[in-house]
Amino acid sequence: MSEQTLSLPNDWEQLKKAFRTHFRVENLEIDENMINYSGSGEHLEINRDGTVSGGMPLHENKMENVKKIQISDSEIKIISETAEYTFRR
Repeated sequence: MSEQTLSLPNDWEQLKKAFRTHFRVENLEIDENMINYSGSGEHLEINRDGTVSGGMPLHENKMENVKKIQISDSEIKIISETAEYTFRR
């Protein structure tokens, strides 16, 4: 997968499709307002309203006003007006 940069919430349908490609379907819960990935000790939840939370065993992060999400083969970068969070798998 090449890197994709998607706008939240404008590219919501593309974002859902990208997550289905990036993660195993059995680890995903997707509806019209939320994408939730849960793996072995890690999680990432993206809400259409721009709220994102994610974490791994040693850290947790919560962001608001997320505007962009960049997806590449090994990471997902969450970008808001004031911060960035990189979720690596």
